[in-house]
Amino acid sequence: MRYIRNDAEIASELFDDGIVIINFLTGRYFTLNPTGEQIWQRLADPADIIDLARLFASADDDGATKTQIEDFLGLLREQRLIATTEAAAPADLTVSASKMGFEKPALHVFDDLSELILLDPIHEVNENLGWPVAPAMAGDDTRG
Repeated sequence: MRYIRNDAEIASELFDDGIVIINFLTGRYFTLNPTGEQIWQRLADPADIIDLARLFASADDDGATKTQIEDFLGLLREQRLIATTEAAAPADLTVSASKMGFEKPALHVFDDLSELILLDPIHEVNENLGWPVAPAMAGDDTRG
């Protein structure tokens, strides 16, 4: 099974101090630890667990790395940040993993701004009125 970012529902941005991911359907936003960031960057293209474990091959002596990555992917799927795909992985799987070593990948979930994120005005568009349009006005075509 291969995984890829769920770009239909999320947006992510790399800042100086890390990656922030927003799920517009749940209103949650997320940050990752450095290992999680490396995995996230690799998920721009389809990848399976073996592809991702190769990023940290030197750290996987007993299979624990693969298990932790699998658990991490489960968390990302649970939060709808990634999806499964049947698309083939790209031929060139080279990704420059950091020299910092492997630590258990972590996903930090925040929902303190979910009400504001869910008020996304982009979904309240009316051809005659433009946007943002208050929901009560969105169906009213008599103005403008």
